[in-house]
Amino acid sequence: MTLAEKLDAYLQESFNRHYLVGHWDCIIFVAMWADLISGQSHTETLRDTYTSEESGREKWVPSSTNDAIVWALQREGWQKIKPGEPFEVGDIILTNLHHPGIWDGEKIVAQPANATGLLYIQAGHSCGGLRRPEYIRLKV
Repeated sequence: MTLAEKLDAYLQESFNRHYLVGHWDCIIFVAMWADLISGQSHTETLRDTYTSEESGREKWVPSSTNDAIVWALQREGWQKIKPGEPFEVGDIILTNLHHPGIWDGEKIVAQPANATGLLYIQAGHSCGGLRRPEYIRLKV
């Protein structure tokens, strides 16, 4: 299965999940994707450890949601995407809209707050991104 096929299957499975802070939200959405393609365990570290955005920020976020994602994934070898470098399918994208997401080849796909479904965000809202480490890229 290609990475694009894995992402498509993940997005189809994610579409009907109901939003619940700390259990299924925008952070868990990108954490599960990172775990799925890397074999890491970000989701279990995070899930059900906060029940509101405020308690999640107090517990996990040093200064912003984007900073927390960068910090957590870089510790596991994920690499920041250089400014101007094109996104690749499966990259985790940070946005200026409070919703990190995943690049599907055309747009950023994110989990919207307080809703079921997926949120589609144009690339112009990106403010950085992370790419899985090379050793993972070779496996997928």
